[in-house]
Amino acid sequence: MTIRHITQKLAVWASAGLFSAGLSAGAAANPPELEAPALPPPAALASSSGLRLPTTTALEPILQRLPATAAAEAAGQAAQAQAAALRRGSDELSLSSQVQSREIRSGPDQGRYTEWQLGVQRPLRWPGQAQADGVVGEELVRQSRIQIGDARHENLREILRMLTKVQRDAGLAQLSSDAVALLQTQVRIVEKRQAAGDASLLERDRLRAEAAQEEAMATQDRARAEASLATWHSRFPELPPQPQAHIQLESLSGSSTDLLHDYLEHNHQLLLRQSQWQQAMALARQARAQEWPQPTLGAYLGSERGGNERIVGVQLSIPIPSGSRKDQTAARTADATAARARLAETREFLQGEFLARLRESQGLAESVAQLERAYADQWRAAQRAQKAYVLGESPLSDWLQLRRQSLQTARTLVQTRFEADAAQAELLLDSHQLWALAEPAEAQMTTMETPVP
Repeated sequence: MTIRHITQKLAVWASAGLFSAGLSAGAAANPPELEAPALPPPAALASSSGLRLPTTTALEPILQRLPATAAAEAAGQAAQAQAAALRRGSDELSLSSQVQSREIRSGPDQGRYTEWQLGVQRPLRWPGQAQADGVVGEELVRQSRIQIGDARHENLREILRMLTKVQRDAGLAQLSSDAVALLQTQVRIVEKRQAAGDASLLERDRLRAEAAQEEAMATQDRARAEASLATWHSRFPELPPQPQAHIQLESLSGSSTDLLHDYLEHNHQLLLRQSQWQQAMALARQARAQEWPQPTLGAYLGSERGGNERIVGVQLSIPIPSGSRKDQTAARTADATAARARLAETREFLQGEFLARLRESQGLAESVAQLERAYADQWRAAQRAQKAYVLGESPLSDWLQLRRQSLQTARTLVQTRFEADAAQAELLLDSHQLWALAEPAEAQMTTMETPVP
């Protein structure tokens, strides 16, 4: 290559913008294709991805309007009415009346007389039965409050999962868009080099094809993000998917034992099982109290022989119990034993599930750190391969292969970071350390040593 030919190429590069600001100390600076990144830098990727959670103030109005919350609150009102009915009891006053005609055909009182009798009766509930009925009603109310809290909790879980999906899809779409924009810059540079005779048509066409493939991927990512956004707006139109005012996702603090205790203490499924066990014990006590039949006490007033005789009396009736009452007690006691076993089973299941979720969350956090290091290394390797290609030290295929690997790692990093944030946020939500919203008062967990009656 002659000095004249080299001079012509340098002039073309300069006119194409392939040199930075001139020469320094007699040496030319690197052309831009040696410095311009073909992928987002690791620092930019780290700052642009991550779950953004809305504040508690923004969520409270949404929970109030959701149908699941309204249905649970209506069920709570029904439970309160049922509890009031149980406290009052179903025993009611009964009125009776009787009219008859008496005819005396001989004797000094011979004649026809009109007679009548009025009476009132009411079954009496033993104190033990009334107490057991009251406990059953209290557990119905407690279960309704637990279900209201559970409805709000599950609504928050739905918001968290949908928010994770819409932000993750938006993050992947942004990553694809940025990667295409950077690659298009490289395509324009290579086109100018090809026009200057410093790059082949094959290199230009391969780079154009690579850009077209990435544009197709970016189109798919953009469509997926728009679909997620449309679903979000249809479900929660008043809440922006990328809230400006957001809370910082705090890390899980404390030992696994402390975290497990907080999780079990606030778990609605376990609270409901515990309430069902207490209700079953109250029903067993109720059946035992009903082994003594309820007496019926009444009073009556009557008139006979045309008013010549007045009758006032009191009556008491007591059913004679049969063996079926003890059978009912045995059945209710067995139900309480079964409810206690289901409570223990649910506790063991939730313990194992929480510890597995905790370890999975920790594993995802470790994977994020590993992927961040991997992407940083691959990004630097891709930059070196790009420089080597521009300097003619390696073929275009080496750079493109490293770039594809880096882009795939970047996509995996974005997905894994959102998965890690979501897993951590769900653990905080289930431990009631995230979005501390007011819930109906719930009774504390009782010990398993409470005897079955």
